Amino acid sequence: MNIFDFYDYRDYIKANFSALPNSGYGKLAELADSSGVNRATITLVLKKERDFTSDQAFNACQFLGLNKIETDYFLNSVQMQKAAQTKVRNHYRDKLDLIRNEHQDLQKRLGKSKEFDENAKAQFYSNWFYSAIRLSTSIAENDNIDTIAKHLDLPLNVVKQVVDFLLEHKLVSQIDNKLKIIFDENVDKVHSIEIHYVNSYY
Repeated sequence: MNIFDFYDYRDYIKANFSALPNSGYGKLAELADSSGVNRATITLVLKKERDFTSDQAFNACQFLGLNKIETDYFLNSVQMQKAAQTKVRNHYRDKLDLIRNEHQDLQKRLGKSKEFDENAKAQFYSNWFYSAIRLSTSIAENDNIDTIAKHLDLPLNVVKQVVDFLLEHKLVSQIDNKLKIIFDENVDKVHSIEIHYVNSYY
């Protein structure tokens, strides 16, 4: 789910949960716990009858596994929704547009993919979970960061960061918000290493 498609952070959260298996059943309670509020408050937030505080919003970003620029966008969306005056709301809307444009420009500069050079290889093999997360996307039910995080017992933000890396280097694809492995000879020629890691978790 792309946060940059939403001006209202509450619409993003609801769409994010709806895209998860079982429509994100149980995620509301987990978000409440992570944000430091009760479930009734989260319900009011998602019904647009209340807004997150800055601290609650930041905790929500960590729970959702957002990276730095996505977190910046989310926090500014919260401020936009809390603003009472039109001129203030317009100010934050302009900030959201600016952040979105910066993100799009960054994606264009990166191109379709980065070269899987020695630095990328070093990062990929720096920790077992890079390979494990990648290979887990070859299993149908592990097609999103939430199920992968649960399956491998990893923090959601860690899985999100690794998936961003894998997408950036075209080691996985994302179509209709579903992740799927892309085989690459630079990685899969050492497939036996990957199998060793994954066998520890499957």
